[in-house]
Amino acid sequence: MGYIRLGGFARTQGLGFRQLRPHQEVMRGTSAVRLWAQCQGVARGLWMTRKFAVTADGASPFPRRYRPMLLTWLTVFNLAAASGPFPVPGERPPAASPVALRQVSAGSNARVPFSSGRHDDGQIQADVTNFGYIYWIMYSHETRCSNLADAYLTFGCVRGTDTLHATNYGFSPMAMVAESSSDSRNPKYDSHAKAEQQFYTEYTDMPEPPFDMDSLMRSPVGPTGIEVHQTSYAWSDEARTRSFLVDYWIRNVSNRPIQKGVIGMVVEGPACSRRGSSSPDQDNICGLLSTVPALVPGFEDTVNLAWIADNGSEIQMPGSFVGRAPLVLGVRVLRAPRGGRFGFNWWADLWRSVGFAKWETYFRWGPYGAARHGFPADPHDWYRTMINGQIDYDQVYSAFDFSELGWDPPPAKRDTLMDVADGADARILLSYGQLDDILPGDSVAFTVAFSIGDHFHRDTSNITSRFSAGNPRPYLDHLDFSDLIANSRVIQWTFDTPGVDSDPNDGIDYRGKAHIFDCDSSSATGQTSGCDSVFYEGDGIADFGQTVPPPSPAFELTTKPGKAIFRWNGSRTEFARNPVTGQRNFEGYRIYAGRDNVPGEFSLLASWDREDYVRFVYDPLAPDCWRQDSYPYTLAKWQRILGGAADPRDFPVKSLGRAYHDVSVDTFRNYMGEVVDIVTHERYSCWLPQAVNRGNEFIGDAGPETNLIQQIATRDTIIGGRQLSYGVYEAVISSLQPSLPLNFAVTTFDQGDYIAKLPSLESLPSGNFKYGQPIYSANVVADSGIHVSVYPNPYKTFYNDAFGHRTTYYAQGYEGTQGTEFSEYDRRIHFINLPDSAVITIYSLAGDLIREIHHPDKHLSTYSSACSWDLVTRSAEAVTPGIYIFRVSSRMGAQVGKIVIIK
Repeated sequence: MGYIRLGGFARTQGLGFRQLRPHQEVMRGTSAVRLWAQCQGVARGLWMTRKFAVTADGASPFPRRYRPMLLTWLTVFNLAAASGPFPVPGERPPAASPVALRQVSAGSNARVPFSSGRHDDGQIQADVTNFGYIYWIMYSHETRCSNLADAYLTFGCVRGTDTLHATNYGFSPMAMVAESSSDSRNPKYDSHAKAEQQFYTEYTDMPEPPFDMDSLMRSPVGPTGIEVHQTSYAWSDEARTRSFLVDYWIRNVSNRPIQKGVIGMVVEGPACSRRGSSSPDQDNICGLLSTVPALVPGFEDTVNLAWIADNGSEIQMPGSFVGRAPLVLGVRVLRAPRGGRFGFNWWADLWRSVGFAKWETYFRWGPYGAARHGFPADPHDWYRTMINGQIDYDQVYSAFDFSELGWDPPPAKRDTLMDVADGADARILLSYGQLDDILPGDSVAFTVAFSIGDHFHRDTSNITSRFSAGNPRPYLDHLDFSDLIANSRVIQWTFDTPGVDSDPNDGIDYRGKAHIFDCDSSSATGQTSGCDSVFYEGDGIADFGQTVPPPSPAFELTTKPGKAIFRWNGSRTEFARNPVTGQRNFEGYRIYAGRDNVPGEFSLLASWDREDYVRFVYDPLAPDCWRQDSYPYTLAKWQRILGGAADPRDFPVKSLGRAYHDVSVDTFRNYMGEVVDIVTHERYSCWLPQAVNRGNEFIGDAGPETNLIQQIATRDTIIGGRQLSYGVYEAVISSLQPSLPLNFAVTTFDQGDYIAKLPSLESLPSGNFKYGQPIYSANVVADSGIHVSVYPNPYKTFYNDAFGHRTTYYAQGYEGTQGTEFSEYDRRIHFINLPDSAVITIYSLAGDLIREIHHPDKHLSTYSSACSWDLVTRSAEAVTPGIYIFRVSSRMGAQVGKIVIIK
């Protein structure tokens, strides 16, 4: 059974009721849009007369005497719509993976029922639907708010004299919600997916065939002629677990341009409804953070981050008190169509103590300036509100008179507005308009991020002890936006990574917007050079990446029989700043080796990192009651900070009973980073190592160990007028199989950033590798005159391994490729210690030429000093068992030897 939301209605002779409209021109003319409106008015009027409901199969107890008239109206509408705004061929917007498209296309000829998908992998959860509605946005913790908000997409435009508006009440599903995942362990795995949990769907505000009563009544006005492709993304990793993205592609499927379009996202409370309560909260507050302090001191980032939260009441569960402060929900537009002007509007619905029983107790209000209409009441008001480009002042200032700044004075109900200031049933609207024309078949993108911020009310008595409608600033300054800002930054970086050119083939090296600082100025020329930069926005192309890891070092690789020797220094890596945080946060190096140069095929051989420690402090509001409170510092720096009062190594466990106890000064800062309060309190601390603290020497499972990677020296340099030091490193990896060439890689990893919510990042092994075989290289052979060696000699088709088991070279991985069926062409006898150019000839004992190989050979040479024989004759036949003579000829001379083959 479906339920229809109704607007205002007026009695019309012969038609029962029709909907009131701001412009009577909507009801004139013969266009498909106007016929849609007329037909809809009839349908709604008949609905009001009999109050019937339409079932899922289209059947209804519609009065028999009205059916001929309804059929006539539907027939007229179908004929008019045949030449009206119907879909035209065009490309599908690039918003779905192939697996999702296959799911949504199944059964596309049948009428699509309403469906939803639940994002529940992360700590923020939400249900997305195939009609533009997002509901039950909540936090997964059982003791938190049961519901933070609902949200929905809204779109409007003008066609002639028609003001059109599409929202979730008028969208018709075109496809079921389809799920995919980037996690290979998930049954919904799809290699094209961008997130661990990803939902895709399609819907439209066009009438769905057959044009039944359900489709007619679901929209309050005529269709705008759009089709929406919606993809939502959620992750479970620590950095992104409190955010999710919704990406919309809005396509014009009519045969006329969409002009003066507007697009927006509406977020409705309750902001923090209590578990077990059937009604929403009436004490929400909301506002907008236009700018926030950048990660680089002295700069600000424009974010336009809207927020809505409970005003500060503690959460009371039945029979117990929960000492966790409510959360704040942030909504931010990451991508909007061209031509739009940003607007932020909010309004509040007030219901007096008598509740919903009496309509006269209802009052709606929102700030309004020169554009008027502080809240939308009908399609015309929706459109005007969305194009006004107005930035409303925060809700806590509702009782103020801002008429001198261009705002209309608040209404006479000042006591009511004082109630709004300290919390009400608030709604917010983020919008962009008017947009550039959208031509038939064209699409525009609109991407919205939802994030949760914790510790919003660090002082749970803030609302009772500091709030005043006449001076709300002290209350506002004691709200903690830091976690919300950090989570919003991370999801922005995920969508469009700063400092990365997402389209390097376009010929333009553009990596986004950056703050420039620490420049060396030249007084002679007046110019600056040697500047550092921190990117705060990407290049405008969605790449779903992560922030950039530290650059890998350039390394030298030397090989010897069974050994690989690495040498490098940290001049390129240890001073590099993270491009989005501005921190020099180098932590260590790792060495890998792999048969194939693809991710997942490299194995870790050795790791080296700085000896440093991170302080955690006891915080009952943190997920595990312990919160990181510092960047990693060396042991010497911690001893200076503590003044010798404690050794961090003595407090390595998150336990109150074993923690270090002292007194700390807690500084309260507002969202602009300004100090607003200082509070002294007891502090319990412990220190944990950053990474594994594995330097030249370390304590392993069996006691003291020597690292395979050694820092053998340090060197100094001057950067920005400061003397800095970097290391020189050497690593020797032994016990390698000489016959197996490998890809050797050196990577760099950083410390992460607990303020910016960034985990430790590592460069890819596949991005910094060298191919080598654990034998002498060709230049060493040439310099030292080393003789050629041949192995295995004798060659045996079967042999006993170290445990006495009968096996083959192929089975042990010395030949061919594991996992494929063996063939005679996989056999190998290796010639090593060759110069860079040589000719290998193989003869039978009778002197017949069996094979001639010219090194380097594109198939048989594996290294500068290595080449193999595949035990195949020059006639492409497998050789027979026996004794063979080989000759290696090069500029160094000739060498002759014997090979024995046993089959």
